[in-house]
Amino acid sequence: MNPGDKIQPFYLAHLQGAKLEGTMLKASCPFCANPENLKPGLLVVYLDPESYFYGYFRCSNRCKPGGFAPYFGRLLGLDPQAVPGFDPDRSGYVRDIVFPPKNINADIKKFRVLMAEPQINFFNEFGISKPVLEELKIGYNGRYLVFPYFLEDGNCYAARCILPEREEDYFWHGDDRFAAAEFQIYNVEEVDRCEDGALFITDGEKNLAILKELGYPGIAVPNIDTLEALDPERFAYINHIFLILNHSPEAQLAARTLATRLGFKVRILKWPPNVKRDFHLSMLAKEKGKELRPIFTQMMKNAKAFSPFPAPDREHQNFMNGLERAKGRELLGFSTGLAKMDEALDGIRGINIMGGQPKAGKSCFFMQVSTAMAGKKIPVIYYDFENGREKIYTRTLCRLSRLSEREMRAGSPDRAASERLESADSDFKKLLHYFRVVTDRKVSPEIMKRQIDFL
Repeated sequence: MNPGDKIQPFYLAHLQGAKLEGTMLKASCPFCANPENLKPGLLVVYLDPESYFYGYFRCSNRCKPGGFAPYFGRLLGLDPQAVPGFDPDRSGYVRDIVFPPKNINADIKKFRVLMAEPQINFFNEFGISKPVLEELKIGYNGRYLVFPYFLEDGNCYAARCILPEREEDYFWHGDDRFAAAEFQIYNVEEVDRCEDGALFITDGEKNLAILKELGYPGIAVPNIDTLEALDPERFAYINHIFLILNHSPEAQLAARTLATRLGFKVRILKWPPNVKRDFHLSMLAKEKGKELRPIFTQMMKNAKAFSPFPAPDREHQNFMNGLERAKGRELLGFSTGLAKMDEALDGIRGINIMGGQPKAGKSCFFMQVSTAMAGKKIPVIYYDFENGREKIYTRTLCRLSRLSEREMRAGSPDRAASERLESADSDFKKLLHYFRVVTDRKVSPEIMKRQIDFL
């Protein structure tokens, strides 16, 4: 039986008095601890098999953060084998770190107490309620909002303090070691709670609070640059990952880069066409108010599984455009200046490899081809780890002037030769704008790519 088919019976077996209403299972929350005998919250489990959040549960009182079946089983103290999808060979994410005995948990409690009406009203402008602020343990230090970055051991060692209405003004409070990029995952414990389920990743703590208000599980990084520090192994047991970043080309590039690392499980949410550049979720929430939910739901529906390959329609269009551009061209590639070679290769294009015996003239031949192409204002990078830049330039000048190296050094009394050398020197100087020689043996593929991109 598919583990998904066991989800509904699993929850029914462990939620006393549960009732199924459409695609939602509702029951009295078994996790609400009420010493004052107050009515426990309503626990809702989403059981739409077509939803990415199938099996996700949450309490209306937010007594515990929401999660999926494995987390539900851990909260109840169930035998892991009784949980759908149990894998005895599965091991949790572990990193080599020793947590210090000192933390800032007491500071976080103090900052939470300082959250007063002005700060709560600030979040209310974005549709973020007080229960969400309490769930995320957001506080206030008298001037800055405090977002605690709790880690896997349940303790907080660093918190990001942000000035309201001016998010670029911030600092880290606590142990500087835990303000490093590898620890900058806000609400990181959510990853374990979403095992065998779905998770949102966004940029900015306030944007995460909005996602939580909408009822979705997620984590946040302070900014898109921190996405590079996310370890794909951490998300190995998450089935679906949704990326919602600010509306900018830089953010979309960062999203695609992260999606390439995480794989097919990622879906990138696209912004509606009428949204301004640099817009982010909190701005949309403030502008749209109660209209945010249907807009966001539509963004989710439009999100497609990330693919590193271009769309078939785009691939076909690019191919046809290439054919159209090739019409009427004498050569498909770049001319080498050698008629027979151009005829054989239809111009230089793609990767061409030439082999031959040592000292057969391979280097000299490609020097001539490269400089001939550069002479036609075609940018060329010539990588040579044998001859050296001076030797390459000397041979090029000899060929252009039709003088030997000895004749150039000696200085020819022949007026015609002097004029040829002067003309060749002028051509050579112009050539260097398009002919770049690299002789560094330590050059790496990354450096080569940057050099090529520069041209």
